[in-house]
Amino acid sequence: MLQESSYTDSTEMDLLVFEKLVPPEHSLRQGKRLIDFERLRALVQDCSSPALGRTAEDPVRMIKLAFLPCHDRRSDREVIATAQGKVAFRFFLALSLERRLPVPSLLAPCRTRWGVERHQALFDQIVTQARERGVVRDRRRRQDATPSLATMAVPSTLRRVAQTRQRLLDAARPYAPERVATEEAEAEGVRQVTADLPDTERRVARVTHLRAAVPWADEVQQALGPASTPPAPVRTRCEAALTLAHRILADRAEPDKGDQGRSVVDPDARGGTHGAYCDGSLLESSLDADRARLPALHILPGNGDEAREAQTLLAAEACGQGKAIAAVSIEGMGWNGAVVRALSAPAGVGGGGRRAAASARGDVRVASRGVCPGCRAGERDVSRGATDGDQGTQGPRHRLEVCLCPAPMCGVCPANTVPDHAVSEDGAQWEQAC
Repeated sequence: MLQESSYTDSTEMDLLVFEKLVPPEHSLRQGKRLIDFERLRALVQDCSSPALGRTAEDPVRMIKLAFLPCHDRRSDREVIATAQGKVAFRFFLALSLERRLPVPSLLAPCRTRWGVERHQALFDQIVTQARERGVVRDRRRRQDATPSLATMAVPSTLRRVAQTRQRLLDAARPYAPERVATEEAEAEGVRQVTADLPDTERRVARVTHLRAAVPWADEVQQALGPASTPPAPVRTRCEAALTLAHRILADRAEPDKGDQGRSVVDPDARGGTHGAYCDGSLLESSLDADRARLPALHILPGNGDEAREAQTLLAAEACGQGKAIAAVSIEGMGWNGAVVRALSAPAGVGGGGRRAAASARGDVRVASRGVCPGCRAGERDVSRGATDGDQGTQGPRHRLEVCLCPAPMCGVCPANTVPDHAVSEDGAQWEQAC
């Protein structure tokens, strides 16, 4: 049950302690001053019933509690334990010295109720406030991706198929216990018969058994009808296990394709190369080159196309913030002719770009021999210069900078003619193309 407001006024003693112990330059004091958290209340208030259930924690305080683990790189339990005795946390949370904090287990279901869309809306609202205060500018973005290793062990294909089968049977057990018992007995028979066979034949036998089990699992799901709103957890687990089984079978049907699942623990994890081979995801970020802030983020599979994702990030920022970006700088993967043409086309993202410029080691070499008077694309990007050891790479590093400001402001930019092939290390092909 949601109260109208659960905030309590701080006493004079509380205010005196906060004033003396939390210095003006403290990051949480600055965050509380710059971010109007009350504007975020309406985005999550409908996640709690106004009349049913026990008294809920204030939504704004829960948003702040969800912010602190990211700010201090602590777990939920560590944040609550620290806030019990850390004055800066209590000041940020607007908690009096006598007030008890909520239990850490409230944060996980709270994030689940918010979901992906509300988290994105919260992020966009905070970025909007940052723009209003001049913390974020729209002149230039630097696109880059950081690999995020999945917390998982990558099993063999044989074990992955067996784990998928067992997960499907466990999820279907509440709906068809007799059929599940029959399938488990058959799985045990397959295991005993193939125990002394080579791994290839054992894998074929398990894939065949899984392929025979999936159709009746589909029938069980269809017989259940439409899911309720919100769906029951047991129904959600069944649908997730069935989706995973279909994906594993599709991987076995085309074992040479590149988009192979790596684990049943993290079905979305993929293997990819980003400096080094890794299993997991890519965190694609858009950095404000003037203020060193991140106004847009997106998670890709480990084998995702980070060059094409630049268009998605720019479009998302323009849609969520109502602001068009003047120029974008992409490193490495930006040498993609189709992406460059899409960004630089007159009807491209951001209102129409006309020019692309190459850069090496952070120094922009303007291939079009000019600087755009609108977005200043072509000037030196002073936010960070690449070095030999930067981000684990060696040797020269090239960036691609595309002007995205309206065409009338780009009189110095020539017509865009970008090759489909990658640019050579010395940039000679790019100079010739431009």
